Amino acid sequence: MYKVVLFLFDMKLAKLIFSVLFLLNSLQLFSFSNSDSDFIFEYDYCLFRNDDNKLFLEFYYSFSQSQLKFVKSDDGFEAAGKLELQIFSKAQNKNIVEKFFKVPIQIKDTAGYNRNVKLTGQLNIVLDSGMYSFKINARDFYDTVKSFHVDENFMLSRFESKVTTSSMQLAVNIQSSSETNNVFYKNTLEVTPSPSKIFGNELSKVFYYIELYNLKTELISDQYKISVDILDPNSNKVKTVTREYKIKNESKVEYGSFDISSLQSGKYKLVFNLMDDKNTLLVSKEKEFWVYNNNSVSNIIDDAYKTSEYANYTEQQIQEEFEYASYLLTDKFQEQFKTINDIEVKKKILYEFWKKLDSNPLSIINEYKQDYIKRIVYSDANFGAMGVKGWKTDRGRIYCVYGKPTDVERFPFGADARPYEIWKHDSFEGGVIFVFIDISNQGENYILVHSTARNELQDEDWRRRLNPRK
Repeated sequence: MYKVVLFLFDMKLAKLIFSVLFLLNSLQLFSFSNSDSDFIFEYDYCLFRNDDNKLFLEFYYSFSQSQLKFVKSDDGFEAAGKLELQIFSKAQNKNIVEKFFKVPIQIKDTAGYNRNVKLTGQLNIVLDSGMYSFKINARDFYDTVKSFHVDENFMLSRFESKVTTSSMQLAVNIQSSSETNNVFYKNTLEVTPSPSKIFGNELSKVFYYIELYNLKTELISDQYKISVDILDPNSNKVKTVTREYKIKNESKVEYGSFDISSLQSGKYKLVFNLMDDKNTLLVSKEKEFWVYNNNSVSNIIDDAYKTSEYANYTEQQIQEEFEYASYLLTDKFQEQFKTINDIEVKKKILYEFWKKLDSNPLSIINEYKQDYIKRIVYSDANFGAMGVKGWKTDRGRIYCVYGKPTDVERFPFGADARPYEIWKHDSFEGGVIFVFIDISNQGENYILVHSTARNELQDEDWRRRLNPRK
């Protein structure tokens, strides 16, 4: 039985901070090789021990209503997410889970409606040990152009016979409950998941839930201790709690919460440790989460920003660099960036964007950015056409994004064919090609007509466009 229940909660973030949240979330999604990355779909999962000692997988997900299209319905308006989930067992060589879900929300009127509400749900699935492929396709039900895709492989093993724990779940709320039919119910509690693992502002507490197994006197002392810590980006403890227990049962549920309203915005880590009465560490689990508090957005960026070139950038320089980086940014990122009027916020976002791409963060020079800007300069000098800057042409874009081709085959103008070029790139996807045709017949306006690279234009019949009379 696979159950789906929706839970709605209101983020109510300040307008500017809400924009920054989505921008920085998009930093993890930018990719020129993933055309689906403009649709934000959040998911997480945890493993628990089932009664038959198999694995009980809880899959948490959420759709953002701000991205969903509302359509007229009989009772008002409806928006919906579309979720397709496949779990392929490599041992059985077949799909053991293949489900489709429509995740709807009905409202009477869109006027004044808070679109920042999220549609959150959970799927419960029992699995055994083995290697699995996990495929997710998420879309806007009424606008299927917007989509998200992930394909992940993972190995599952049954819980060991020694003292161990489940995964640690982060939640937006935990409360006592007797509603056993609620999909968020477990062990007399309603545990509302946080697929995004984002907290702050109205979500001023981070809740955690974990199950302890095999608490036997022959495996552990009569007494044991647990500690739960929040570590900042520098691995310093900023919150901690410790508790001591005597063994009563073979298993135990441990849950609690931390008030994170005073924490600066940034990435944190929740760490759970289980120790015996001699403080010997038996089990350790951790989970990363994000805090966004509107009184501390400047702290998203570390102190190195203050000594970087960005601290003194003009608005014109920021706009120019934003345009240069457009090939690496999702449409969602670009849309949100353009809505921000605070130049300081823009500078810090761009600083963080390039910092995340830096292949050697210990170096003073950001080699990735340096190499990318060199590609911009080279493209401007070599691919300009008909008044268009070189880096903005098709050849310029491919050069900026994929780098210098391994080989270029040039075919000049002929009586029966327009000029064209075939670029070969051997360094990724096992080798790909890009085909450009000069539709102007003047050696200038080369456009991309075909490629074997993922998510690029593909037209196997591209040679028909060589005919200058068509």
